[in-house]
Amino acid sequence: MLLKRHHRNFYYHYLCKINGRVILEDLDYQNLKNYLKGFEGEYAFFESIKDFDQLIRIWDLTLDMFGTAQYDFLFIANDTVIHIDIKNYLPHLQPMLMVDAIEHICLERVLTHFEIKADCIFIENNCLSASGLIENAAQTCSSISGQHYFDKEPSAESQGNPGILGFISSIKKITIHKLPEIGTKIQTEANLVAQVQMPEYSICTLKVTAYHLDTLFLEGEMNLFLQKN
Repeated sequence: MLLKRHHRNFYYHYLCKINGRVILEDLDYQNLKNYLKGFEGEYAFFESIKDFDQLIRIWDLTLDMFGTAQYDFLFIANDTVIHIDIKNYLPHLQPMLMVDAIEHICLERVLTHFEIKADCIFIENNCLSASGLIENAAQTCSSISGQHYFDKEPSAESQGNPGILGFISSIKKITIHKLPEIGTKIQTEANLVAQVQMPEYSICTLKVTAYHLDTLFLEGEMNLFLQKN
């Protein structure tokens, strides 16, 4: 059941109406750009969960109590409230694919490999950027939950188009110690901390590290939401 969906406030409604008709001030233009980018991700997520009738869903809630708090999505089920803060969309296909191979995977742990090449879209100053490291970590983490949605012997068609939507619902903590250079083969390890697994979706918390030999590049903890199309 959907209790509330997103509605633009007067400011963004006005900017959307006049955009393209007049030249916006720099601040208004940047605000509108950020708003539309965020809305695009939230709408994609909303479309993916719109048929989850077993959940009470609230899209975009602002509370003014001892300060202001805004929530992208709230799920209510079985006396539990789940907060989903949409941060990023994870399309695990080229050119966004950031995992070359899975060395080991089980229900609670996964270890992946990724060679950093010059044509990677996340290269900055001959190094994999912080955003690229986080994307690699997120895709590694998602494979733990994503394995529930694949057959033991998936078809060639399903391998090319897995039909899984993934979102970083929140990043609890990320520390970037060093950026790996082009040519580095990094290993990324994720360990499951907690998980809510349903037939059509999964919400999980994972700890993750990315490294090469004794060099640690990234460590942190994040929440992911995955849903089968």
